[in-house]
Amino acid sequence: MLTKTKLESGATYYANLPVDEIGGELQKKVDDYYQYVRLNGMLDLWRKSYRQYFRAGFHLGDTVRGGESGEYSFLYVNHFRSILQAILSITVSQRPTFDARAVNNDYSSQAQTKLAQGLLDYYMREKRLERYVADAVEFAIWSGEGYLALNWDVALGREYGVGQNNEPVREGDIKFTSCSGIDIIRHPYLRKFEDRNWLIVREFVNKYELAKKYPDFADDIINSEMFSQNLKNDFLDFYKITDSDLIPFYRFYHDKTQSVPNGRYSEFIEGGTVIFDSDLPYPEIPVYALHPGSIYASPFGYTVSFDMLPIQRAIDGLASTIQTNQEAFGVQNVLVPKGSNLDVEELVGGLNIVQYDAKMGKPEPMNLTATPVEIFNRYKELINEMESISGINSVVRGNPEASLKSGAALALVASQAIQFLQLTQQRYVQLLEDSGTAIINMLKSYAAVPRVATIVGKMNTPYMKEFKGSDLENVQRVIVDMGNPLSKTTAGKIQIADTLLQYGFIKNSDMYFSVLQNGRLDSILDPVQRQLMLIAQENEQMSDGIDPPVLVTDNHPMHIQEHKQLLDSPEARNNVELVSIVLQHMQTHIQQLQTGDPNLFAILGIQSLPPATPPQGQPSIGQVTQGASTNPLEQATGALPNLPTNPMTGEQYQTPSGASAVPI
Repeated sequence: MLTKTKLESGATYYANLPVDEIGGELQKKVDDYYQYVRLNGMLDLWRKSYRQYFRAGFHLGDTVRGGESGEYSFLYVNHFRSILQAILSITVSQRPTFDARAVNNDYSSQAQTKLAQGLLDYYMREKRLERYVADAVEFAIWSGEGYLALNWDVALGREYGVGQNNEPVREGDIKFTSCSGIDIIRHPYLRKFEDRNWLIVREFVNKYELAKKYPDFADDIINSEMFSQNLKNDFLDFYKITDSDLIPFYRFYHDKTQSVPNGRYSEFIEGGTVIFDSDLPYPEIPVYALHPGSIYASPFGYTVSFDMLPIQRAIDGLASTIQTNQEAFGVQNVLVPKGSNLDVEELVGGLNIVQYDAKMGKPEPMNLTATPVEIFNRYKELINEMESISGINSVVRGNPEASLKSGAALALVASQAIQFLQLTQQRYVQLLEDSGTAIINMLKSYAAVPRVATIVGKMNTPYMKEFKGSDLENVQRVIVDMGNPLSKTTAGKIQIADTLLQYGFIKNSDMYFSVLQNGRLDSILDPVQRQLMLIAQENEQMSDGIDPPVLVTDNHPMHIQEHKQLLDSPEARNNVELVSIVLQHMQTHIQQLQTGDPNLFAILGIQSLPPATPPQGQPSIGQVTQGASTNPLEQATGALPNLPTNPMTGEQYQTPSGASAVPI
């Protein structure tokens, strides 16, 4: 006989409680979480990492005196922060390239993906998404957890109307928040963070601004205070004082699950007063995590900084020992025998004569500043151990060993550090992809009013684009491509310059030495990049039915190879007009190689072609015989007796005039 479950017998899952009852349960979730991180030591570990990473906030730019009489001098040499900053720099040095994917590959969907990519770049640059992502990565590197939270805020954006009480109505926009694990309340007994189906995000907000936003709860909000308990739930609990303006503000998200089909979103303040409640307004919880590593069977992240903390403390101890010894005994001391009756006589010129009793012995210096060499050796060993654990070597930190002199050797050592950080960068890319997809989904759902964004178009030219959410309805997913982080290091740039010199891309010594001096490759790579950008623009023009002009100074082989890619799909080959334009354009490049000045091509480093000899009885390129077709493609190829067929349909290809086949 089956027994009733608790749900069947009347128990209610807390996330389904009515709005006047759920607040107390949510406050209990918050209190339980902070009690857990205090008791299991996680909060203490976060605080130690925080204090070491921001060490200057404690020593205030000075050595610290200690001991009963201030006889000790504590010197902090923060290799910990230096190494973590190198990890951060390598991880975020490459600006991501967003690639939006649509549900279909039709022209309308592809046009929407281009708009989506431009909008994501707009949010990275103009809305400072790049800064918020970098902050999340920095949190993750020193505390093990970094998060990026997104929410649609109706108070942002341009004014476009007037609502009730003559209050301005704004178009709304996305609000970004980056935070660490101390502000992300989750179930502490999960086996991994990805198993969560609810989260609570804590912020500290101005209660007067919040009361203005929710006037029905203004009294509760204004009377809310920053309790001392909240100060214990932060990285610092001894420098802060109660702030009469700031209060904790919580956002509760619950996924759309079988038990909560519509999900749930609630906003509440300290004490469990719910000031807003609704179904989850997003496809998923818009909070995205970056954990460099994970603690097994736990929803908490892990980072190499935790392993570096005790090493850094040992480094500080040795540095303080050396510094204390040097400060205490830096002034020279003199040993003299008792009863020596020294007599000092000063001569002209500042010299002193010291007379002493030879029987009693001469005075001698007492050297107390000598520190055992083992201390200095151990100091260096600890720094090397910290670099080994983190994977950040001396080359990346700008202090290469004397034996590393060639660009190839430096690049090899630098690449080892980058390889070590591949997992962190992979998770950084996943954070960008998830947040990029969330941005597009929010714009699709809430950008109902036409708005304007400055996006980058062809040839990197910025222009104003008006759009609304429906213009993105076919965009499904965002993926991210990253460049090679090695190219951002000095060693990597030197190696690239050496390779370019070897293959003849560097034409003079000035170009090479500019790389050695400032590490910039722009003067070398810009000409190639400009040519590729031109080709990309021409490909777009031909896709729109326009045949762009050809100049004799073009890199014709490169143009032909890149233009050919326009026809590398069955859909393109079925587009007769596109095939005709591309082949005609490529034939024009060939004509320039055949008829252009060979001396010019020699200067440009391009191999010219011999003039074509047309078959007997057929007109040459550009020659039109009486009664012949004026189609330039037919003039270049002649009429073909056997028309090629479309392998997809079995039909013969036709030129736009229908006179002859289009050769493939």
